[in-house]
Order: sequence, then C-alpha cells, then structure tokens
Amino acid sequence: MFRITIAAAVVLSLGACTTVKHAPISQDSLSKLEGKSIVSARYGQPDFTAFTAGKAAFAMLGAAAMVSEGNAIVKENGIEDPASAISAGLQSKLASLKNTTAVNASGVAAKDDVATVVAASPGGDYVLDVKTLIELPSAA
Repeated sequence: MFRITIAAAVVLSLGACTTVKHAPISQDSLSKLEGKSIVSARYGQPDFTAFTAGKAAFAMLGAAAMVSEGNAIVKENGIEDPASAISAGLQSKLASLKNTTAVNASGVAAKDDVATVVAASPGGDYVLDVKTLIELPSAA
C-alpha cells in the first residue's frame, strides 16, 4: 500500500509540468536541428516534500524535516526524477524525426540559467534542457 501511495504522489507531481508556459519551436529552428548533436542537460535530484500535519506545525524546522523525510522516501523506493525519462523520450523522437544524435551531459548543472546549463553540457550542437521544477507534497 505504501508503494502505491508513493507511486500516486509521483504521478500527481507530474501534473506540475503542465503549469509551465509552452513555447513551440519554429519550423525554421526545427529544420536547423537536422543531423545535429543534442546534449541532454542533467540536474541533481530535486527535493521531495513529505507533507504531514505534525511536521507542518513546526514551521521552518518542520519544513526541513518534511524535505528530509521526502528525500528518504524517494531514495528508499528508487523513485527517479521524471525529467530524465522525458528528456530521453524527446531525444528519441528528435533522432527519428530529424536524424539527431543524442549526447549525455558530462556534468550536472547547479543552476538553470543558460550559461550554467551550457557549461555543464558540453559536446553537442544544441542543449535539451528538461528540469523538474517542483514536487507536490504527498498526503501522508
């Protein structure tokens, strides 16, 4: 039952991606991808907050405890950051449609500003940047 609850929390957290403003790529830019190499940017594992009423009563200390407990749940259950799977799926689609070559980033970006992501993602013509922005609290 615990694993089902965790799985449900992870699935619900994917809904957070829908709040991002989508900006479709132009046809001109899309044609420039033909035959190019694309590096998938990488980030560290995002924090997951296990929200409980008991911990919420302790404000900032409770918040730190919720993040700690949430991260432990993620680690114990082997929950992967969905951004990795999304990036791999996009890479696969680009390879089949535009004959691109996928390149894995050699570094991990500490921040999501353009300069940091590009510096952590050498070896390609373009960088595919997919990042989990938030994790929704679980109803534990």
